[in-house]
Amino acid sequence: RAAAKRMRAELDAAGAAFPSRIFVSPLVRCVETAHAVAEEFDVPAMGVEEGLAETVCEEWMRQWALPDSDTSWGGPEGREKLDPEPGVRPEALQGPRALLRSAAELRALYRDDGSGLEAARRIDPEHRSHVSLRDTDFAWGAFETHEALAERTAGTVRARMRDHPNETLVFVSHGGPSGACYLGLTGNLVPKGSGGMTAMSIFRPTQDGTLEA
Repeated sequence: RAAAKRMRAELDAAGAAFPSRIFVSPLVRCVETAHAVAEEFDVPAMGVEEGLAETVCEEWMRQWALPDSDTSWGGPEGREKLDPEPGVRPEALQGPRALLRSAAELRALYRDDGSGLEAARRIDPEHRSHVSLRDTDFAWGAFETHEALAERTAGTVRARMRDHPNETLVFVSHGGPSGACYLGLTGNLVPKGSGGMTAMSIFRPTQDGTLEA
């Protein structure tokens, strides 16, 4: 909710229109953030975009895929990496097809009686993602490259900008994908000291077709 309030202040200071559409990673923690933004700006529906999902990389999977994972990025501190790793969870071996919920599956987490995941209430179950990450072969041992990450995140943003010109769109993703998207959209790295899980960037199209951050 603090991020949503900050977004209002930043957009107001930039003289930008408030959001009319929100697109979000299929992971629940992003759906919860996007829901707060939707409530702040009274956006009725949110579109799930697999192209905004977390990086399918070893560091992410080590957070949760090993028997001794403790949610730390890259796995427990000081732990030696083994090859092959014993006891890797089957979801990691299957990759995004086992890890990502569809828009309909996310919407089903909220029930009409008001129970379940409140943040899923505004999910549009009919929305079709620009990128189908679940159709890729990324998995444990076949990790996603930074180049592929930048391509699918920036591609998602550009596609939705083409679909909805002259509107303010919000894209809710994760730290690594957001930085890769910044690079894919601008050709530049995120400025030193910026970025991370709570970062926010505002992009404006320019007359020559590029984006100004």
